[in-house]
Amino acid sequence: MNKVFVLIVASFFIFFAYGGELPKTSFEPKAGVEVSDISDSDSAPDSEAPLYKTEKVKIQCGRDKVNTELYYPTTGSNWPIVILLHGSHPKRTDAYYDVMAIDLAMHGYYCVFPHYFERNKKGRGTRSEWMKTIGSAIDFAQKQENVNKEKVAVIGYSLGAFLILGYAPTDTRINCVVAFYGGLSPCYNDIASEHMPPTLLLHGTKDRIVPARRSLEAFKTLREYGKPVSVVIYPDVGHGFTLHKKGEWDDSVSLDSWERTLTFLNYYLNFPSWTPEVSNREYDLALLSENPEKEKDPFEPKKFETPYLDKVYDCGEKLYIDPQGEEYSKVMKESQLP
Repeated sequence: MNKVFVLIVASFFIFFAYGGELPKTSFEPKAGVEVSDISDSDSAPDSEAPLYKTEKVKIQCGRDKVNTELYYPTTGSNWPIVILLHGSHPKRTDAYYDVMAIDLAMHGYYCVFPHYFERNKKGRGTRSEWMKTIGSAIDFAQKQENVNKEKVAVIGYSLGAFLILGYAPTDTRINCVVAFYGGLSPCYNDIASEHMPPTLLLHGTKDRIVPARRSLEAFKTLREYGKPVSVVIYPDVGHGFTLHKKGEWDDSVSLDSWERTLTFLNYYLNFPSWTPEVSNREYDLALLSENPEKEKDPFEPKKFETPYLDKVYDCGEKLYIDPQGEEYSKVMKESQLP
């Protein structure tokens, strides 16, 4: 009885000490979650615990050591690896790369962001050295704890997109590629015909630095080779739409393209997916056929049902997704420089 009496007295003391109100906890359910949905076993999250971690390291690339940022989750393990490649002016857009790298870590990826221009003491290096840096970054990442060595993706922007589209056919460790406003240089066509991981190309028709035709040509070439590739073209959008903010249009396109990127990575790195490499006959150049309706559709919806091509955000005008026939010709014309 004495113990019960003491507990009752202590309870009243706490009650009046807080002005007649019980102290509030810092734990509140997420928006859209009913209190009844929370089980007794759920505990309040530690608001101070970070969800990701960053590190600055130097990666050995040939004779050079390249400054590199690492971004990864603070919980879990078996993280897929994502190499992030900047464009030709990384200092102008470092803040945006940082945001994207953090988001990748928040989605459960081990992100490596190498400053590949730091090759060769005499300058910023050569294209060959930059491409070899991709391999060195993968080498480094695969030696780290808690990563999935078998799951590797590369995301490239502008110059970085050109580099990865040229390098990916040479490295079978790469599971998939995302290329923003880049292209496949013709000198790599032959090797790409032998091997190319699943590829997502993203571009804007008003790009005055790298014309959208470069992504369209890469799409056409890889499809002719029977490689799993898709392209999304945004009308009236210029270069670097994920690396700057100039109005609502750029914002919506940035959100759309980034969401497609995350879905693409999820599709090829986290869930079973089939990535067919089929004969050229199944892609019988309906892409540029004068009468595509009379031929077998090589892009049968059931066969190429991919979530990263679904509508994500309302970007205003109709997007061009895997254009073919007349639509391909139309978007090629729209993307010509004046």
